[in-house]
Amino acid sequence: MKIHPKHLFEALFRTSLAGIVPCFVCMAALSPLAAAPLDTRGIPLNPRGLVHLDLEGAREMQMLPTLEPLLDGVLAVPAGSHKDLVAWKMQAGLGFKHGVDDLTLAVFPAHPHRAGARFAAIIRGRFSPEKICLFAQSRKFPVHSRQGHAVLTLEQGAFVFIKDERTLLLADAAPFSLPCVIAAHDNCSASFTPPAQLEEAGAHVGVPVLLAMLDGSLIPRRDLAKGTPGWPPNLPLPGRFFAALGARGGMARLRIEGTFASSKEAHEFHAYLQMLHSYWQKNSLEANPANSGEAAAREARMDAFLRRLLRKLNFVTIDKKICFDLQLSFADLAQLAEWPLQKIAVLQSAPAPVN
Repeated sequence: MKIHPKHLFEALFRTSLAGIVPCFVCMAALSPLAAAPLDTRGIPLNPRGLVHLDLEGAREMQMLPTLEPLLDGVLAVPAGSHKDLVAWKMQAGLGFKHGVDDLTLAVFPAHPHRAGARFAAIIRGRFSPEKICLFAQSRKFPVHSRQGHAVLTLEQGAFVFIKDERTLLLADAAPFSLPCVIAAHDNCSASFTPPAQLEEAGAHVGVPVLLAMLDGSLIPRRDLAKGTPGWPPNLPLPGRFFAALGARGGMARLRIEGTFASSKEAHEFHAYLQMLHSYWQKNSLEANPANSGEAAAREARMDAFLRRLLRKLNFVTIDKKICFDLQLSFADLAQLAEWPLQKIAVLQSAPAPVN
């Protein structure tokens, strides 16, 4: 079996963090992120995925310089370009270093007659509604009034409801999406209560700056099997993932937990990953024959880096749950962030689909 050693991280990336990236892409060009403590008021019931990123905490813990390039890379996709993203941050006052303190973002089951998942987001910070509206008008985004508040309609198919100087509500353009978010935020309907497992995952990383939950049904099993050599197509996957990123003792800490339907499934998944882990520790890397020159050298450096992190990765199965723990320096976290950025760069360079 020919296996590339980076695929353990790719497996984790695909089955957990990769599911988070589309959530960010749904944000339709706004550049900010999440709150501490986790406040889900305004998030409607039954989301299939949720991301909570505490920018204020990241600033206080000196993690923002590490995370900002990754956030820029992710959010430049829905913003249209890095230049457009900078405009949102500078001209609209929605920057990482100031303005935005936190964001909670959720995705919901897709509409039967509309591509993509529904989403809702609550952005908290210190905003200037007038500045945001002037920026929107300069970009020719329609602005109208709802319940005495300004509503922006973005070209990516999303609404931004300016609740006040501290709160922005976002929703996709599907019927009733925005009213549902407003009603939940105003306590006129129930908001989602995060499961205890999410805070439990956060407790393992010291002070969490990111919390995430992902329904296993969002994992593209076919793509996972296709993109990971040796991946058994019928291997059981967790029904739900929980992830936390934080800092303690001057080190970054990552925790990922997956919950299965049964202990048997959890141990089957663990056994497969243990086999791959052992294989990669004993076998040398093989370069991608399609790459040469700087691309091959870059891949070799990343593979060597991932192999080093692989030796630090701990995973254990407890009953129906499998847990992954990784402790790394901020410098290593920044280097690890280059990996999804490479994938995002490929996405940005891909030709637009033809209808």
